Amino acid sequence: MIADYSVFTGNRILGWFLLHPSERQSINQLARTLSISPGSVKNYADVLEAGGVLCRERAGTAHLLSLRNENPVVTAMKRAAILLVISEAGVTKLLPGAISIALYGSMASGQYDGESDIDLLVLSNAATATSAAVQSDIVAAIEEETGFELQVTVLPWHEWEVMKEQGDPFAVNVLAGHVLLAGATL
Repeated sequence: MIADYSVFTGNRILGWFLLHPSERQSINQLARTLSISPGSVKNYADVLEAGGVLCRERAGTAHLLSLRNENPVVTAMKRAAILLVISEAGVTKLLPGAISIALYGSMASGQYDGESDIDLLVLSNAATATSAAVQSDIVAAIEEETGFELQVTVLPWHEWEVMKEQGDPFAVNVLAGHVLLAGATL
């Protein structure tokens, strides 16, 4: 779906900013990065700026574009973008036989920036619940696709249940703002 979405030039520009939320780019820099004309970048940047998605600042003669991260619509778009990208990168294949896979932290809330990482909780049965069991090629593919480091926490289901019952701060935090990507409800 992302590949189809990216055919449209305006979506390529928007997608780039959603996955690089801390970056500031001039029209010419972005045109080179995305291999599209500066005129197209300017036209779509004008539309995205008018819609409150991008902001523009002058730096000498250049116009620097950046994502308007404080806009709640942008926050929702960032969340959707990262969910699409990690889903297409094969996150559900991280640990074969996983009971649940959930995204949590700043990516799940859409509040991420360029320094954020993708936090995943994988719950599995005791026999497969080790970080070593996580498919490293899938991790590498997700990191390459998104440009963000992937942090995977693998826990046995029974340990997770104990953490929830005891009000463990990690469990409370995950439960408060996670997105279930696959499997049973946390």
